[in-house]
Formats: sequence, C-alpha cells, structure tokens
Amino acid sequence: MPRVCALLLFLPLLACPTHGLREASRRQEPMSDDVTPEYKIGDLMEFEVLEGPEAGKWVKCSITGPGDLPETYNVFAWSSDPRHRRMKNIPVELLKTQAEMDAKRKAIEDQRLKEEAELKAKEEEERKIREAEEKKRAEEEAQVRAEQEEKERAEKEEAARLLHLKLKAKWEQVKEAKRKAAEEAKARMEEEEREWKAAHPNRPERLRITTSPDPNADPESIKVVIKFEDKPDMVVKAKRRLRLRSLMSVAAETMGVKMENVRFSTGKKILLPEESAERFGHMDKVVVNMELMDSHMRAAPASPTAAVSRKTEGGSKDSFDVGDFVLANVSTGEGVPCIVQAKSNYPDAFDLRFAFSAGDMHELGHVPIRLMRKASGKQYASVLKNFRENPTLASKAVQHLASHVDDIMRHKRPEKPAESVPSEPHVGQLDRTTQGSEPGFETFEAGNFVQYTLQDGTVLPATVSGVEPPNNYNLHVIFAPGIEFRGLRDLKSVPGHQLKGIKAKLYVDNVRHLKEDPVEARRLLEQAAQELSDTA
Repeated sequence: MPRVCALLLFLPLLACPTHGLREASRRQEPMSDDVTPEYKIGDLMEFEVLEGPEAGKWVKCSITGPGDLPETYNVFAWSSDPRHRRMKNIPVELLKTQAEMDAKRKAIEDQRLKEEAELKAKEEEERKIREAEEKKRAEEEAQVRAEQEEKERAEKEEAARLLHLKLKAKWEQVKEAKRKAAEEAKARMEEEEREWKAAHPNRPERLRITTSPDPNADPESIKVVIKFEDKPDMVVKAKRRLRLRSLMSVAAETMGVKMENVRFSTGKKILLPEESAERFGHMDKVVVNMELMDSHMRAAPASPTAAVSRKTEGGSKDSFDVGDFVLANVSTGEGVPCIVQAKSNYPDAFDLRFAFSAGDMHELGHVPIRLMRKASGKQYASVLKNFRENPTLASKAVQHLASHVDDIMRHKRPEKPAESVPSEPHVGQLDRTTQGSEPGFETFEAGNFVQYTLQDGTVLPATVSGVEPPNNYNLHVIFAPGIEFRGLRDLKSVPGHQLKGIKAKLYVDNVRHLKEDPVEARRLLEQAAQELSDTA
C-alpha cells in the first residue's frame, strides 16, 4: 500500500518534464506536410458539435487563441448558448475554415444538382418512351376504329341499297295499281257520261276536265293550278263547294289584272263564275287556264246570271255577282265580311255566306243590297281575320244583322190578317197547313233556305245547292248525326212541290234542333234518302 501511494505521487512529476520536452522538440523541429496548420486569432472557422441537442451540426465560430492542450484551440461560437459560447481546447480535427466548408457545401450542392439532372434526364427519357407507346397505341386504336367505321358504312350502304330495291319494287306495284284504278275510273266516267247524254239529250255538254280522275282524291277539297301567261303558277287548295267566283277574284287580284278582263277555262270549256268546284268531278288536281279577253270576247255574255247593281249615295254603282266579297253592315261600322252565295227570290236582295264561326249560323238570306258594299280581297281578308279572332264580336254582329234583315223583309211582305198567316212548322213536326191540299209551286235559286216536306208531313231544313229544270232541285243539309251519315247530306232531284221557302231565323232554329236531337236527324235523313230512291 505505501508503494502504490508513492507511485501516484511520482507520476505527475514525471509528466511535467515529458510535456516540456515534447513542446520544445515541436518548436525546434520544422513542420512537415502532415503537421496541422496553425490558425491565427480572429480566423473565421466552423466546428462540429459532438454532443448535445445540436450534435452533428457545424457551428460558425472564431479563434480566440491556442488551447491548453496540443493541437487544440479556444473558440467563440456565434450561435451557441450565450452561457457556453466561449469554448476551450477544441481539437483541430473538429475545426474547418470557412473556405473549406464553402468548398464542401459546393461539392455537396454540385453532387445534388448532378443527381437531380440525372434524375430529370431519366424521367424525360421515360416520358418520351411513354409518349411513344401511347402514340403507337392511339394509332392502333384509330386504325381499328376506322376499319370498324368503314365496315359499318359498307353495311349501311348495302342495307340502304336493298331497301331502295325493295321500295322501288313496291312503288312499281303501287303505280301499276293506281294505273289500273285510273283506267277503271276513266272507263266508269265515260260510261256515266254516255248514260247521262242518253238520259239528257237536250242538255248542254258537261264540263270536261283536263286531268285524269283519281279514285283516292280528297272528297272535301281539290288542288287548283291556275296558269296565266309567263307568270308563276298559282296553286290553291279549294273546297269543292266553293263558288268559282271567289277563286277567280283571288286569282285575278294576285296576277294584277281585273276580273272582268280575263276568262278561265279547262281545255275548251269556259268556266262560269257561278259554278262550284264540284263541277271538276272526282279529281285530285285540275289545271285552269286564265287568259285576257279581247273586245269580241267581252261582247259575249260571260255568265247566265246577270249582275245586280245599286246606286250609292254618292251616285256610283256597286254590282254584285255570285262569289263577290262584300261587307254587310247596319250602322257605320266596317261591316260583316260575307261572300255572295246566290240571288235572293226577293227583289234587290242576295243570300250571303260567312267564312267565320258565328254560332250555328253560316248563311244569311234575303239581305237587301242597300246594306251591302263591295270589298277588295285585302279589305275582306283584314275584316275576316278580326272576326275570326273575336268570335263573340262576330256572333253579336251576325245576330244584329240577321235581326235587322228580318225586320226589313217583314215590312216588304204584303199585309195579311193575322188569322190567315199560317204558322211555320217546326222541324220534325207535321206541317198541318199543307196536308190535304196541293202546295203552291215556288221557284228557288242556289243558296235559298227551304224546308223539304216528307211523305209523313215532317219537314227537313236545307239549302238549295242546284237547280234541275223543270222543277227539281238539289239540296244540302249541314247536320249529320255521325260520319257514316255525311254521305246523305246532299239530296238530288227533290221535286219542287215538296219545297217551301223559309226565313233564315227559322232555318237556324230547325238546324239547331236537329243537331241537339241526333236520333230525329238520323231518321229524317234516312227517310229522305229512301223516298228519293223510291221516286227515282
């Protein structure tokens, strides 16, 4: 134990001479290349922190002097804890100059940039490879799609070609069927024409049509093509019951000529204004030629129905013909738009027809000419449009006009004792005034309101649509209980002694009654058709 204590005391004494010798030899011997360079006080350095929360980081510092131990320095840290900024005996291995650190950082940054450039170049190469693959795949898909579209187009063209051949074959069959039907209809019409001529040897020749009959023609309307010189054709779809006067007036106004200076014809047959489109027969289309008349043509009578004229207050004259556009008014208003349907059996009066909805009234008879004034096509169309857009106004205007006309006609009749004036029988009731006695013969014109007395004494309201000398008339009724009875609305060759003229108001009341009682209307139509069939 004493020896150990002595040794411990002796060791420090040995260390001092040894340190001195080493320091002396270091100062005397020249520095080799491996000797650590010396740093001066104030040099800017960085040292590596070995422990603590900032271990592994390089902290900026400056040399404050050499350390107590060899190859060590005392430094002042710039960013360390203020209480520990002055550090002693920092080994030189932990110190680096600022240039060395900048070079090291630059090397690290260059390496990083190099790696990023290599990575970017690699990504660019991969992108180009990927785009090339996508482009190739898109081209392959487009080629496949184009081949598919070409295949579908070829299939559609083939299907269309087959359908065209099928429709063409079917159309040939339809054309053949139409041709045969037209030939049969033509032969049937020629046979009817021969029979009609044999039955009516003294009657003038019926109107011939320049087109072939069409068995599928519209029974209600017909297409009329009007040709005039080198002007464009005028095509009109007209009702078969329409008077040609209206059609001629519109055509003349459209072509810019006066109606009295032209005439209309189909083939060699001159058309008359009082005729209706029914004269064209069962045609789907008819071609009408319009031509200017010279002085010789104007000298010839253009119509068997003479025009009726009246003097206005200013001294001018208004002439009215069947089919003329007129405005009938009681006051100073613009008037009710009407079309002249026929000459009334009363002097200086006409029967008018309405082209708009006015309740159950479509016609008004015995209108004095002093209530009428002529209207141009444009003026008539303007007033007609106003009446069609205001049905209430139209109905009131027509009722007011009808009431005024009835008052005028009542004063024109010869006065008779009240007990001698027979009351008008209502539709569907027995006409007691005519039973047991022969009714007087009356003459009627197209458009007159009449009542047709059946064998059982009941009466049927109708309008005269045509005259068959010597005393037969064609009638038309405007009611039918159903579509299947519309063929019975036209009654042919009714004897005149079974007809009696009636007022417009009574005619409207009777028609309204039959529209409200379809059973009675059906009975009357069937009975009238049966009686006419038995008479024929």
